[in-house]
Amino acid sequence: MTTIELPRHTRLADLIRWLVRAGVMSGVAFALYIVVAQFSASKECRGGAFSAAFSRDFDVRRCDLVVRRFGHEIARVPLT
Repeated sequence: MTTIELPRHTRLADLIRWLVRAGVMSGVAFALYIVVAQFSASKECRGGAFSAAFSRDFDVRRCDLVVRRFGHEIARVPLT
């Protein structure tokens, strides 16, 4: 059977360095999650079936990619 050797920290400095590195990585991951959770993106389209009732040329679907942060619109990118 193959075994995996776990690292043994013989010096106290090695253990502290490993703990600091693990703490920094988990802090960065948590901060990244908090930042990403603030934003939302959705595709919004105007026009469509109701607009088509007016004329054949009026049936134009204009879609935008809308980026929001805490419900407030930050950016609107047209998807033509």
